[in-house]
Amino acid sequence: MALDVEYYGLRLLDWLYDQSSGFTQFFEIGDFVSAEGLSGHDIYPLGKYLDDRGLIQARFTLGGGGSAFITGEGIAFVQQMRSERKDPAVRRPRLRGQLLRWLYHKQYQGGDGPASWEGFTASEYGRFMGQRFTNAEVENEVQYLSDRGFIEGVEVAEAVSGWIHPRLTANGQDCVVEYGGSVSDYMNRTAAAVGGGGNVTNISISDSSGNIVVGDNNYVHNVASGIDVSQVLRFAGLVRQVVTTLQLPPEDEAIVDAQAAELHDAASEAPADKGRLRLLVDAIIERVTNATATVAGEMVLAAGQEAAKAISG
Repeated sequence: MALDVEYYGLRLLDWLYDQSSGFTQFFEIGDFVSAEGLSGHDIYPLGKYLDDRGLIQARFTLGGGGSAFITGEGIAFVQQMRSERKDPAVRRPRLRGQLLRWLYHKQYQGGDGPASWEGFTASEYGRFMGQRFTNAEVENEVQYLSDRGFIEGVEVAEAVSGWIHPRLTANGQDCVVEYGGSVSDYMNRTAAAVGGGGNVTNISISDSSGNIVVGDNNYVHNVASGIDVSQVLRFAGLVRQVVTTLQLPPEDEAIVDAQAAELHDAASEAPADKGRLRLLVDAIIERVTNATATVAGEMVLAAGQEAAKAISG
């Protein structure tokens, strides 16, 4: 199975933050790799991934080893990431979207779909900023999605509604296909949302191609963070539309699809987090670059470069 560089990269950054205790000191990446049950061959790609983004400073040996210390930018990134991990306004919507996307993926792979949600937390959809969602969180949000009519299942006394033989309802399917799994966007699809006294504007995606609906109160710039997120949203939409044609390995295809959906959610937040957007865009570009060359792949890479430019300003 291919290394999920983004997921383990965030975990490595977390680990270095805890090891450093505020001091500039090199730590062996191999210690982290061993603790995570990874291969020594993973030291270089993980270190380079974070080093290229300025989050750590890494050095490597000819024997395949490597060490690193976390930079000031990396420290700020971890502090922001940990704050968002604990924020229910970020965490719960993300989990709802991931649950719907996981179920959509399972339901349309063929067969009868999943028997329950048991496999969710172990999947790439069960991850959030370098950590996995807990079983208790999953149960709570499955109940929520069932109560709101996004999923249905076989009712049994021993489990929450929608846990056994879950299936997407028509609303659930529309939410995934048209809104990338964003439950709040779907539920507010007919309302024009304005925040921040006019200083923050909102955008919404009308379909999986990344087409942007612009109304009187919906504009293509996230003014609060100074980013033209229209390019980012179009990139996320394009990736989700063509991901099955990119000739990626099955596990990479699922990861890229999940990353694109997460990118859509992150770009829709106000203010958008530039660092997080760039990490997601770079992660998608990296996987697509390593895939077999296709016309769709070239389109994705070109759109990805435009998105990266928009983020950097």
